[in-house]
Amino acid sequence: MSVEWDWNDIEGEFREWFEKGASRAASDLHLIADNPPMLRCFGKLLPIEESTLSESRIRTALKPIVTEERLNRIAKEKNCDL
Repeated sequence: MSVEWDWNDIEGEFREWFEKGASRAASDLHLIADNPPMLRCFGKLLPIEESTLSESRIRTALKPIVTEERLNRIAKEKNCDL
């Protein structure tokens, strides 16, 4: 399932995390509750920050780019590739 959004409309933490990933040539951004946001850089997982993520914080960060239905599915399945 693809997600269509305009990068210019994205603000907040998701944009910050994504930009950090791009600047470090990361292949993946991992957002897992009770863990810090992580980047996969050259096969290694590296934390972006020290603080851990709550489910609410992840939901807030993703809300601008995914539908409510998809957010609910992410909460249920605990996984999503964007």
